[in-house]
Parts: sequence; C-alpha cells; structure tokens
Amino acid sequence: MRTDRLVRRKELIEIVGYSASSIWRRIKDGSFPNSVRLGPSAVAWRLSEVEEWMRSRQSVK
Repeated sequence: MRTDRLVRRKELIEIVGYSASSIWRRIKDGSFPNSVRLGPSAVAWRLSEVEEWMRSRQSVK
C-alpha cells in the first residue's frame, strides 16, 4: 500500500506557481484542495489532491 505524500507550503507554491495568498484565497472559495492539519501551527497538502486539481485545471483551458 502506497501512502500519499504530504507537501508543505513552500513546496506547494513551487508546484502550482501561485503565491501563498492566492492559494489561501482559492481554498476559502472552494476552488483548491484543503490542507491537512499536522499540528497547532503546521499544515500540508496531499500531493495526489494537488496533482488532480492541476489536471482538472488543464482540462478547463
């Protein structure tokens, strides 16, 4: 069984090419995958969800 890799904010920004504020704005309006809480002040995103979101964005163009 393969576990999904989690990516932190810095890597997420590099992957999707959006600023942190743009990512948070998209999360708030429901157009970006939600983060997973790792601790009181730490979050990450499931790479598989981010990749699926990117694939869905490509099909919109």
